[in-house]
Amino acid sequence: MNYARELPLDKNNIPYPAPPSKTSYQSQAGNPTASSVLTLSLNTTVLSLMAISGAAGNAGIIGKWGTASVTSTNFDIQVNAGQTLTFVVPVSTQGTGTQSVQGINPTLGLFPAIALKEATAQACSVFSAEY
Repeated sequence: MNYARELPLDKNNIPYPAPPSKTSYQSQAGNPTASSVLTLSLNTTVLSLMAISGAAGNAGIIGKWGTASVTSTNFDIQVNAGQTLTFVVPVSTQGTGTQSVQGINPTLGLFPAIALKEATAQACSVFSAEY
């Protein structure tokens, strides 16, 4: 089942690899030197991460789905400095099913958070957008 929002179509009716048009939440974290947890909103199905670095040779940021600490030897994703990558939030557990008031994230059992950290000792900021 594809639970992520649909991609826009170009003039030839081909999916255009751009983020969905409406951002549900944005945040910016400065230099996550230690593992920092970004809690996702209840309706987040897609997450974009941008690594911003002023230091030459910076490797960017690394992340691990969930709230466990991310380390340089135990991570799920890496975003190099100067890049923006978009991820569909993966399934963590069996969903809770339809409840009276909740978002699609817990309904489908998606990861509720991601732990982020600088990939190297050099400073690197992260900008995130949730869709």
